[in-house]
Amino acid sequence: MKKVLFVFLVLGLFINESHSQKLSKSSLSYGLGIGYSGSGNNDYGGVGLSLLIGYKRDIWKDRLRLNPNLTVGSYKNGKDDKTRDKYFNVANLNLSLEYDFLRYKAFSLNIETGGLVGFANGLKGVGVETEFGDATYTDIMHTESEFIENFNYGAIVGFGLMISPLNSKYAIKISPVNLHFGNEDLTELHSFISIDIKL
Repeated sequence: MKKVLFVFLVLGLFINESHSQKLSKSSLSYGLGIGYSGSGNNDYGGVGLSLLIGYKRDIWKDRLRLNPNLTVGSYKNGKDDKTRDKYFNVANLNLSLEYDFLRYKAFSLNIETGGLVGFANGLKGVGVETEFGDATYTDIMHTESEFIENFNYGAIVGFGLMISPLNSKYAIKISPVNLHFGNEDLTELHSFISIDIKL
């Protein structure tokens, strides 16, 4: 009986300590997204899935966070057997600030802005591709494959909902709008769901 009481006492002290400890100001983020990535000069463009791995650091009143992260995505485009297929991967290194502008209990609305550098590589197959000129467009038949290799840089604008229960190590972020734009008319639009884990 004494051993059972001792075990419950130790467990009680451990649980109390784990709940009373101060949570870290740093966290790791892991996310999954779906969306579009492409360039305006028609080098590439398609839809697909994207993964997010990042780090967050609270820098002001638990509302403003520094958020360096890496997004890696795989995309494709091809409407039918005659259309030129495009398969490509994109890796972007992003540095942004995330700010909670409205908060109620465990819920907060936030905006995100910053910059990115990245790289896209892949392959364009044979088939018809629409090429744009000055207020005109022309369908051109390509009989040879081509490689896609683009260096990207640009800016980030995002909007999201954070669910972060008090004293919890975990938070969930739903980002319905995550827009990247930059050189060569770079355009990326994704929706992400991610989880933050306090270190």
